[in-house]
Amino acid sequence: MIHRDRISALFMIGALLVASAAVAGEVTGNSGSDYAVVWLEGTLPKEIPAPLTVAQRGVRFTPDFAIVVVGQRVDFPNDDSVAHNVYSGSATKQLNLGVYEKGESRSVTFDQAGWVELRCWLHKRMNADIVVVPNRFYADARAGTFRIAGVPPGSYRIVALRRDGTRNTKKIAVPAAGSVAVEF
Repeated sequence: MIHRDRISALFMIGALLVASAAVAGEVTGNSGSDYAVVWLEGTLPKEIPAPLTVAQRGVRFTPDFAIVVVGQRVDFPNDDSVAHNVYSGSATKQLNLGVYEKGESRSVTFDQAGWVELRCWLHKRMNADIVVVPNRFYADARAGTFRIAGVPPGSYRIVALRRDGTRNTKKIAVPAAGSVAVEF
């Protein structure tokens, strides 16, 4: 009898997990060509993803565009045969990682949302952009369209950010299932 009770309890837990995953909507839309990133603001789960790597390779940043969540660490390994000095004077995050050689790495944790322009002090042609968003509910909108899936039902503000720092916001209501469409 105990064995049957355990199986029944496990079945109920599994059913609850599947049901909770099914209670999520999505946000889709058109950002036009002006906006690069969109994200949701409101009462949302706070999860910090694993560290991201932006390498220095071939006298370039790889990748040269990345989106990270507030609190997420970014590692900057130097995989090049020359020294580099990663820096940013951006209002979102000012940093100067100093000069470091091949095989060395530096790390930065990003603590506020916004746009960060990265450069190398030693190689003026090296540049990259990191957009810091407040949570995992975001999308890269550079192609003109976007989709944010797995959003808990509720009322939120959706933010679209341009490279120049211009923001456009709208209030939206996300259903428990289905989609809400947004145009910027």
